[in-house]
Amino acid sequence: MKIKSLPSGAKGTRAFSLVELLTVILIIAILVAMVVGVAGYAEQKAAVEKAKGQMALIKSTLSAYKDEWGEFPRSPSGQYGGDAGARLLYQVLTGDGDNLLGGDSSSNGQIDNDEKNIKPRPPLDPAHDKQGMVRKEPNGNIEPVLLDPFGNPWNYRPFEEGGSSNQLRNKTYDLWSYGPDSTKGKEAKWITNWAGS
Repeated sequence: MKIKSLPSGAKGTRAFSLVELLTVILIIAILVAMVVGVAGYAEQKAAVEKAKGQMALIKSTLSAYKDEWGEFPRSPSGQYGGDAGARLLYQVLTGDGDNLLGGDSSSNGQIDNDEKNIKPRPPLDPAHDKQGMVRKEPNGNIEPVLLDPFGNPWNYRPFEEGGSSNQLRNKTYDLWSYGPDSTKGKEAKWITNWAGS
């Protein structure tokens, strides 16, 4: 059997086969998936660490508030769910609040900032928001709600003890973020100030 030789002047060129091309594409896809996965994990881990740092700031400010006023902040309406706890924390961290923290029905939810400011100077400046903790509306206006690094309101609830409502004094408080999953049902992933966190 005689093998045909290439005509004179023709160069031997070899193209990639379909299998080779698919193999290269698959390897590139795997590498991209790995990079995206690692970047997502690193971003989530950084957000959790940021939440822990924010929690430390909130806790120290709550302690300063208690030292100044003899109790942890409480809402006159007794409501802490939804944005109510995050609004109260905003007021404490910005020093924008008085003994009617959380707003009352006569103020229409507006914050009164002319009486009870915490000392020393509050740690959160909403105008500059270096911590990324302030919710902003699409038009740029600041909403008085304290956000965690996942974009959800911080949750706060004081524990109260004492007799009549005029004598309530807060013993301690719960402070938590629902964490990266932002779901109420996965408490193991929450970032909290209570045991196990």
